[in-house]
Amino acid sequence: MTIDFDIGEIWRRRRYDDSAGQALRGAAYAATPDRFVFCGGTSDQRIRSITRATLESESPAFSELTFTGGALNGAGSIPGEFLCVGDNGDERHSTDGLIWTSGTIVGGVDFHACAGGEVTGPLDTFVAVGDDEIRYRDGVGAWKPGATVTGSWRGVATDGSQNWIAVGFDASSDGIAVASSDGVAWGSSFVIDTRQPLLAIAKGTGRWCAVGGGGAVWISSTGASGSWAERSIATGASLLGVAAVGTSSFVAVASDGAAWLTENNGVSWAQQSLTWPVALRAVAQSAAYGAAACGDDDLVLSSVAESQVDAQAVEPIPAYEPEPGYAANDSMAADAVARLVYQFRSSS
Repeated sequence: MTIDFDIGEIWRRRRYDDSAGQALRGAAYAATPDRFVFCGGTSDQRIRSITRATLESESPAFSELTFTGGALNGAGSIPGEFLCVGDNGDERHSTDGLIWTSGTIVGGVDFHACAGGEVTGPLDTFVAVGDDEIRYRDGVGAWKPGATVTGSWRGVATDGSQNWIAVGFDASSDGIAVASSDGVAWGSSFVIDTRQPLLAIAKGTGRWCAVGGGGAVWISSTGASGSWAERSIATGASLLGVAAVGTSSFVAVASDGAAWLTENNGVSWAQQSLTWPVALRAVAQSAAYGAAACGDDDLVLSSVAESQVDAQAVEPIPAYEPEPGYAANDSMAADAVARLVYQFRSSS
């Protein structure tokens, strides 16, 4: 039997814990050390990490860490390093996703997102965005003022060649963006969406994709003001995270627990599997290997392509038993879809 599927089409639940009511808001992957990191928390800092291979195993074991400090809101990576940023300027960084060092970007500022890439040259480093503030970390690990740009900046992405775009919203909740050609100097902000805030952004092959409230989707080939085309998703939910998962493919995750996939650079979108009973807040991709999403109640999902299922010789998934308090109908149906596809693939 042959069942073909791409990254973002089939999702499996890898962890879930509603006992503490914790939300995971940031997701990142680094090829070195081939690991995913998820971060969040409410009154403290929660970090979950797992190798890519273990994430796709039938017994995914996560490293689970809790620290004191402001809640963590976003995660990013460069080769060999992870960064999580959060409230009150708190940040934590790690070279392996297991041992973390605390730091401060700038006190008193809530930071919502970060991304790794080139800043002022070929040195790999980070840009962090927050309320009225954009900062960059130089090659020796010190945080520097980038720009004070009015707005609540919720997402940032780079094309890998020193071009950066941050998105967020202004005092009127209009979706706004600001661009930089080096990660240090930033221009004036400009309005993209006059109806909805923008909450996340990703860079794919030749396209930037920004998402936000009310299913807002905007696509641009250059990222410049006036170059953005609207490609909204038919949902009233907010799109909280987005990641590029192929040459012309993006995955967006939503506040109603839905995952959406486009395979034509945002022209059309299709909802994947079923809606999960809690919000999905972030998504990260691991090159051609797969993607992982996270959300409320410590939820982590994974998605791989059909070719990766073959390569990993996935075994049939054990019978599902819903946890107390979990929305059984939705979760059992969603897990069943993934289970059947993976069983068919492993037995064909």
